[in-house]
Amino acid sequence: MPFLITTRRPKRPLDHPTEALLADAIEGQIVPRASQHPGIISMLWSISADRLTLTVTTEWQTDADRDRALASQAHSQNGDVVNAILGDLVEPPRSDPWDLVHRAVFTANH
Repeated sequence: MPFLITTRRPKRPLDHPTEALLADAIEGQIVPRASQHPGIISMLWSISADRLTLTVTTEWQTDADRDRALASQAHSQNGDVVNAILGDLVEPPRSDPWDLVHRAVFTANH
């Protein structure tokens, strides 16, 4: 299963206005642009306050779909939007292709 995992590490914790701005950008700009890529299956955004890490995990139908998306202008534009909101990063963003052999997802019903 082809995945792309992109990680950013901001230098400072995100305050509530920055979190809200990021959420608005994700829902209003990034997801609509990313959803246009042929072969995308899913996208998961994870923001860790204790680790100062933003991780985006996308699942793809094929390696070729993932690789085209990684090289696309939309991927670059989405990265620019996120970087502008986050400000200074500890290190440059990383986008790593992964080929998972198994994935299990569940939602607890409490």
